[in-house]
Amino acid sequence: MGCASFSGGGSSACNDSVSGGCEPEVCGCEAGSSCEVCDAGCEIEKGSPEWWAMQAESPVGSRQVYKKGKLWPPYPRPTGPKQQFSHKYHAAHYWPYPYVCQDRAYVRNVMALQEDNGWQRLTTLFDYHFDEHTNQLTHSGMEQLIWILEEAPEKRRHQIYVQKVVGQEANIARVEVVRTALIELAGAEASDICIELKAGRNYGRPALEIDTIRKAEISSMPEPRINYTAPSTTSEDQ
Repeated sequence: MGCASFSGGGSSACNDSVSGGCEPEVCGCEAGSSCEVCDAGCEIEKGSPEWWAMQAESPVGSRQVYKKGKLWPPYPRPTGPKQQFSHKYHAAHYWPYPYVCQDRAYVRNVMALQEDNGWQRLTTLFDYHFDEHTNQLTHSGMEQLIWILEEAPEKRRHQIYVQKVVGQEANIARVEVVRTALIELAGAEASDICIELKAGRNYGRPALEIDTIRKAEISSMPEPRINYTAPSTTSEDQ
């Protein structure tokens, strides 16, 4: 990264890309010049802890340069002074840190989202958990509610979802039914449990439907047919 500073009637150019800083005797900078790098170099002594701290902020990687009307390389790259050799070694030795931290955080976030979605499904009372006409909890619906209260992890018991159906009255009735069942099962602790309507589709089937399909499969199963030929008995065998 180069710059030009003017002192009086003359000018002095600074292009110390190797060291990454500007020395007063080389650059001839004055306070208030337009070059931030030169200004910093004039104020901070090269090799001092402050100077090394400033150099440590230089990004990793080769620099993009403009030459003969083209940018080399053409894709975005860091600009400015090059890194110190010791900083290059540090970056290569601990590579891919710190960039791997972002990748790991992304993977953890995706896994946490998948886990939350899974537990949201497990703590949802779907349409088939309610009677179609009375909106009361069926036997399987009550069993699901008991499972949430007793077997789900502690932090997952304070949020119960009810699948939305067509008709606001049915949704309100089902929420009230679940709230009443919670009071009967959990008592005073039911006040800490939040019930929320959730849009979505059924992820399973009613037990009656599964039982009907299984019975139909068994009834249509053909009898086993194994060809068996009894061995012949002759006088020679005796």
